[in-house]
Amino acid sequence: GLGDVYKRQVYMKYGLLVYVPNKHMSNNWTYFSTFFVIFSLYTFYLACNKEPGVITKKNVRYYLRAYNEYDGVVFTEKNSCKTCKFFKPARSKHCKTCDACIARYDHHCPWLKQCVGEKNYRYFLLFIITHSFLCLFGAGVGSYIFSIIVLENNLYNQRFVVGQEREVVPSSFSIIVKFLLARNSQFFFAAIACLIIGFTLLFFFLYHLYLISGGLTTNERIKKSDALMTLETRRDSLKDKLKDERLTQDEKSQYLEEIEIIKRHITNIEKFGESKKGLLLNLKEIINPPSY
Repeated sequence: GLGDVYKRQVYMKYGLLVYVPNKHMSNNWTYFSTFFVIFSLYTFYLACNKEPGVITKKNVRYYLRAYNEYDGVVFTEKNSCKTCKFFKPARSKHCKTCDACIARYDHHCPWLKQCVGEKNYRYFLLFIITHSFLCLFGAGVGSYIFSIIVLENNLYNQRFVVGQEREVVPSSFSIIVKFLLARNSQFFFAAIACLIIGFTLLFFFLYHLYLISGGLTTNERIKKSDALMTLETRRDSLKDKLKDERLTQDEKSQYLEEIEIIKRHITNIEKFGESKKGLLLNLKEIINPPSY
């Protein structure tokens, strides 16, 4: 987004282009950083422009063959999309923002301004991890540049004037940080932003790997959790009703029968997403989707 572009401009203008090259860092650092930025922007372009897997009346039969595992609760067979006017394949969802049914729907991404689905999920993952590494690389380079500033100016052995009383104090870690912040505020904040965003994106990427290892999408995990909560709440409510001594035998039998049905549904939902393929095979399926 525009925020990322601005952050890169600040980082380059007030950091890399100011302090590189130096005695410790050649121009190769700038060249490599520029290449890394261009490659990351290219992954963003791919994620934004690759079609997510829009289901239409022309291709719906292919998706119905590719995704035909219905659990009966989260995804039911012959469930018609009221907007698109066809039966929805398992694992698909109609996105109101995009106004289309998306195969193996994960989520609608505001960064990409489109859905993440079967056909662009791999590009979304590539976009996340490359930007994570780019930001962490930027934070690392920034830390290295600041360490060079500290060493070349011998800041650990300097004395600093602080406060309104102009007190002269020996160097300390906190005083050096304040000094660097005052002299290089734009670059300092850009490096901190890189660190925070880098780890945030890395954790987000690891979360998606966790979902992939279980054969789930973000949408399916949410639907699975919501369905389990609804069924468990209903089951507990029926158990409480069974404690009422005024119930007739027919009412008890009816409640017990419903509880058994709920238990079967809960079992089916808990099994949903318990992929035994493992992370690597599931990743292979993302790289080469079933409908291809």
